[in-house]
Order: sequence, then structure tokens, then C-alpha cells
Amino acid sequence: MNIFALLTIQVVGLVLLIAALWWVTKRRLGYRWATLGWGALAWPLSQVARMIVATPILILLGKVLDPAALATASVVLMVLFSGVFEETARWLVLRFWAKSARQWRDGIGFGLGHGGIEAVLRLVYTAITSAILLTNQERFLSLAEMSGQKDAVAAVQQQIDDLAHLTLPLVTLSWYERALAIAFHVAMTLLILRAVRERKWQLWLLAVVLHSSFNAMAVALLPLGLLPVYIALTVVAAGSLWAVLSGPLSRSSVENYPLDKL
Repeated sequence: MNIFALLTIQVVGLVLLIAALWWVTKRRLGYRWATLGWGALAWPLSQVARMIVATPILILLGKVLDPAALATASVVLMVLFSGVFEETARWLVLRFWAKSARQWRDGIGFGLGHGGIEAVLRLVYTAITSAILLTNQERFLSLAEMSGQKDAVAAVQQQIDDLAHLTLPLVTLSWYERALAIAFHVAMTLLILRAVRERKWQLWLLAVVLHSSFNAMAVALLPLGLLPVYIALTVVAAGSLWAVLSGPLSRSSVENYPLDKL
């Protein structure tokens, strides 16, 4: 199948799946569309804030580190910042803007909005950049050669080769990976909701540590191949679902703190 057709299927299919997930859970749980919208707003806000802070730091590091060390530092910084900025954005929106979102079902809706919009925007961005790369292969390879970095050409060529081997099963696998991430986002939202309801900053800090650890795990396992990554993500997602349905993030646990004390 044509690569551009597969990229289109990947994006359109994910959008339809996310929309169906939102619609079904909205009907079953009864959260408001506004709650889902607040969650969808929190993710891009967190990314803008993260880039505002991270960019000058990376520029400064670029003046003292060689390219290889800078690449490593960038990954470490992004992993650490992912937890800090996403969970802080979640807390700020729930605490000060979405003041009516205090029930367990609201946490589900908020988390689905947060994770769903991340999935869609990331995949749309990836599809667009992939299409640009495929239609301008020679130019990108030439720019890589002109950069003077010995690994640049190999990196660009690897990206082109990976896209050339894109298949429908891999597209389906990308949807599965996003589903796992969304399950984790729902769990983190409910943890932040408990932090807001119970006024416990320690729960916010726990969410930050868990989120950064989740991303660090995925990055650390990636050199071993996709299988270990997907196994680990599946285990984490399963744990997240248990916590949401029966554990410390279940309806009874989240709503145990009386609203009149807020």
C-alpha cells in the first residue's frame, strides 16, 4: 500500500477511534463536554510552557556541550520536564479553571481529553513531517551532508527507510500504543484530582515522579526494540486501569474526601 495512504489511514483512523471513545464514555459516565475540553486544553498549554523554559536551557547547554552530549542532555531534560509541566498544567486547570470538575467521572473525561488530544496532535505532526521528508528526500540528505555531522546522513536515511517499511499492522500498533498512553493519562488525572480535592501537594509530586518515570522507562527500553517497550507499556496501562477501576483512583477512593471541605 502507498505510504501516503497509510499515513492518512493512521491519522484518520486514530481521530475516529478517539472520537468514538469520547462519545461512548460521555454517554456511559455522563461527564460534561466542557470537562473533556479542559483536559484537551491542558496538554498544549503544558507543551508551550515546557518549550518556553526548555529552549533557553538547551541553547545554553549547546554552547558548552558537544552534539552527542547535547542530544543526551536534551532527552534527559525533556523526560524530566514532561512530568513537571504536564502534571502542573493538569493541576492548575483543575484547581483554578475547571472548578466544577470534582467527581470521579470528571477525572475520566479530563484524562481522556488530555490523552486524546495529545495522541491526535502528535500523530498529525508526525504524519506531516513524514510526508515532507518523503517528498524531499534528496534535499534532506543533502542538508545532512552539509551539516558536517557524520551521523546526520545515517539518521535521515534511517527515517526514510523506516517510513518505507510502514505497514498496516504497524499503523494498528501505533493506535494501541496511544491507547496505553491514554490509560496512563486518565490515571494521572485522577491522581491530580485527588491532589486538588484533598489539598495534598504530595499527590501532585507523586504524579510528576510517576509521569517522568513512565517516559524514562520507554526511552530506556527503546534501544532494546519495540517488543520490550510495548510489554512494559502494557503492564503500566494494566496497572493504571486497575487503579482507576478498583484501586486508589477508583470512584470510592477519589470521592471519599467530602466536597464541603474544599
